[in-house]
Amino acid sequence: MNELASITTEELGLLLEELHEPKFRTSQVMKWLAKGVPPKEMLNIPKTLREKLSAFPFGGVGIIECKQSKKTIPQKCFTKPRTATLLRVF
Repeated sequence: MNELASITTEELGLLLEELHEPKFRTSQVMKWLAKGVPPKEMLNIPKTLREKLSAFPFGGVGIIECKQSKKTIPQKCFTKPRTATLLRVF
C-alpha cells in the first residue's frame, strides 16, 4: 500500500472495506487526506478508525517555514516528516 498521503480513492475504499468501515467513510477520509491532515487530526471520524489509520505510514510534505523575500517573491521550505529532507522552493 502507498502512504496515506498519496493513496487513491479506490485504494482507500478497499482499505476501509478491509477495516469493516461503511462506504461513506471513504469520501470523508479522502477529504481530510486531500488537505494533508494526518489521521489523528481527523476529528469527524471515530477514534478507533483514527487509531487504525495512524498505524499506516502517512508520508506527504509539510511546510515548516515560510518567508517573504526582499523581492516580494515568497520562499517556502518543505520537509518530508519521515526523512527530514529539506527542499527549498523559490
